[in-house]
Amino acid sequence: MPALVNSTVASLVEVFNQFRVLSAGHNGEWGDHYINNYLTQWHLTELKLPLGQNTWFHGRPVMVLQNNYELGLFNGDIGFCLQTGDERGRLEVFFENKAQGIAVNLLNEEVIATAYAMTIHKSQGSEFDHVAITFDNSHARLLSKELIYTAVTRAKKQVTIYSTKYAFEKAVQTPTERQTGLTLQFENLIDKY
Repeated sequence: MPALVNSTVASLVEVFNQFRVLSAGHNGEWGDHYINNYLTQWHLTELKLPLGQNTWFHGRPVMVLQNNYELGLFNGDIGFCLQTGDERGRLEVFFENKAQGIAVNLLNEEVIATAYAMTIHKSQGSEFDHVAITFDNSHARLLSKELIYTAVTRAKKQVTIYSTKYAFEKAVQTPTERQTGLTLQFENLIDKY
């Protein structure tokens, strides 16, 4: 059974990495929270499950939000909730390169998020065949040329951008400004001497 599960998970990862929605932020209609909620409701409808009552369901893609050394999970790991073949239809989450699934009752919603879409920030270090980038006016304070560059460089073959005109223009015209406080510290030193 483990070889079949490993092969299934490897196939899921391969298909899942063909396309990813990357959002500038969590909030707004084009944020990853809204997109994940929308796609979850669609998925539950396809499975003919009651809407809004099922946190865990067959096929749910998830991302680990913080390291869990006991379970051998690390921030950014992607897994899939699958119904195993036993008589009760137990739900387990399977991660790439892990031989065993993890029972969903061992994973709480504070350290796991649905991952149909993710923020551009969380996608760093990943590559996908096709990336759809989403942002709107509600993400104005997050937008910069560097953020768009990061999102675009996640794609191996194709990029599609969904944005308002205002947000797109703001993004490509805004360089990232770091707010480290270092300038203020230098100014204080100069004033003293």
